[in-house]
Amino acid sequence: MRIAIHQPNFFPWLGYFHRVSRVERWVFFDHVQVPRGKSWVSRNRILLAGTPAWLTIPIEKGGEDFQTRKHQFSDKA
Repeated sequence: MRIAIHQPNFFPWLGYFHRVSRVERWVFFDHVQVPRGKSWVSRNRILLAGTPAWLTIPIEKGGEDFQTRKHQFSDKA
């Protein structure tokens, strides 16, 4: 049996979906601590008219052990 585990991220790359299609079980690794600083959990880089730009979704900050699955969108940009 093929199993893949991956931490969820915002607007994943195409290889992410390819990986999902190749396994029998897909596990979201969402009970881990949110990385500090800049991470792919809440942002991603896209091309706008050929120029790289960051697409970010603001999230509420949690405590020391704030887990990915407990993310809340923030209205503060």
